[in-house]
Amino acid sequence: MNSFFARLKTKAGIYFPKNFLLKIKDRVIRFRKSLTN
Repeated sequence: MNSFFARLKTKAGIYFPKNFLLKIKDRVIRFRKSLTN
């Protein structure tokens, strides 16, 4: 599972600008927090 995310990260790093990735990361973190609460 970890290697899958690593591959996804490298692909995303190639295809998307980094600030776009950071926005997604922030959204995912917020989503996880809302799930745990």
